[in-house]
Amino acid sequence: MSKIIKIDGGLGRVIAATGSLPEGCIVATSFPDIFIGNPKVKRVYNLGHAFLFEDVVYDNEWVEVEPYNTHDYYNKRHHLSQVFNKMWNGVDELRKPQLFLQDFEVENASNFIKQMTGEDKFVLFQPFGSNIKQDITRRAMPQIIAQMAVDYLVKKGYKVLYVKGQDHPDLRNVITVQQPIRAIFSIIKNCDKIIGIDSFVQHAAAALGKKALVFWCGTDERNVGYDAHMNVRVGDSMVHANRIPINNPELITKNQYQWEFKKVQSHINKYLGEKDEPIKED
Repeated sequence: MSKIIKIDGGLGRVIAATGSLPEGCIVATSFPDIFIGNPKVKRVYNLGHAFLFEDVVYDNEWVEVEPYNTHDYYNKRHHLSQVFNKMWNGVDELRKPQLFLQDFEVENASNFIKQMTGEDKFVLFQPFGSNIKQDITRRAMPQIIAQMAVDYLVKKGYKVLYVKGQDHPDLRNVITVQQPIRAIFSIIKNCDKIIGIDSFVQHAAAALGKKALVFWCGTDERNVGYDAHMNVRVGDSMVHANRIPINNPELITKNQYQWEFKKVQSHINKYLGEKDEPIKED
């Protein structure tokens, strides 16, 4: 009898779980492409499989956990990956996420980047997360800040590869990246400069051993960030209560949102090794 691990939620959460999978497990998820090539995984099924219970679950052990409801997580004591490891394996240690790419995928991404950027410097940029229109955490960059960041990077001689979701706004002066998820992972593998927020790109970068500049507002780097990255807090983190049945099941916050381009620019310069420049006020 095998363990069938259900992993669902946002794409970043699913990536964060990959390093803690039990050996020989079967995975049921909305993002099966994440687990291609993972040696710990026996098989992967989409949660939308028409006969998942009859064909797979019935003769095996279904394992479904909710790390957000644990004290270690919501009290910001443990990273999400560490909580998964403790709940699945009984091991209280952090294991970084893992993604496995084929050589041809990485080569195709390299060719895409060369075609789009030539020999110019480039940055992979993800300023917005999923469900941007319903982002109560305000973790996404304000659109005006994102555009100012793009314009500044272009001024510094960088091409900007913009990882754009379906509900994300258009930005000027960018090369839009809207490709299948494994193609985006392969692009990340080919990038030395990655700038973004708490969303799937920073999780994938950690899994692929890539450093990134990550701005934090609303969510907390202690829960879902990585020490290998340059983590910059630009606003308070929220205390989430939306998964626990208390009287006000939304969130508890005294948040101050501090998205200021002057600070964003300064940290971009530090990350890229560029010299700070004075900002002209309009």
